[in-house]
Amino acid sequence: MELYTIKDIAEIVGKDKSNVYRYIKKNAIAHTATRGQTLVYSDTQKNAIVAGLQGDTNVTNAQRSHRSEKTTVIETPMAKILEERIADLKEQNTLLIEQLKQKDQEIHAKNEQINEAHKLIDQQQQLNLSTQKLLITQDKEESTAQKSDLDTNDGNQKQDVDITDEEMPQKSFWKKIFG
Repeated sequence: MELYTIKDIAEIVGKDKSNVYRYIKKNAIAHTATRGQTLVYSDTQKNAIVAGLQGDTNVTNAQRSHRSEKTTVIETPMAKILEERIADLKEQNTLLIEQLKQKDQEIHAKNEQINEAHKLIDQQQQLNLSTQKLLITQDKEESTAQKSDLDTNDGNQKQDVDITDEEMPQKSFWKKIFG
């Protein structure tokens, strides 16, 4: 059984070693053994790689001609499934975009409501402050009015108290407490 390195296979196909290595890696072709750090492949693996690389050349030429014609004909069932999936994803994408637009409008409306609520709260706070100021000034006015009334009444009450004390007979200590 003969073993081939990537360099040997590249010489057989007439391509660069990196192209051969990429093809092997892309198609997950396992190596048979290793010689030091060099990977070696069996005869059947070599034939598969050579056939694949020569087939790749034909495929790439066909792909180039398709690209130049700008027409792509996909006939496999997997391609049809992929096309259906792509159409579904596009439809979902448009639905999501519509939902995002709707959510943006809702967020905008909520922001306006929040701004209006802030304005109302500010107005309420200003009203509360002005009401407090009015109450404070009214309290001051009432207290000054009461003081002036008390001052005028104090003189009269002192005289009344003096008169009542003189007119009332003296009671004993215990009678004052227990009545």
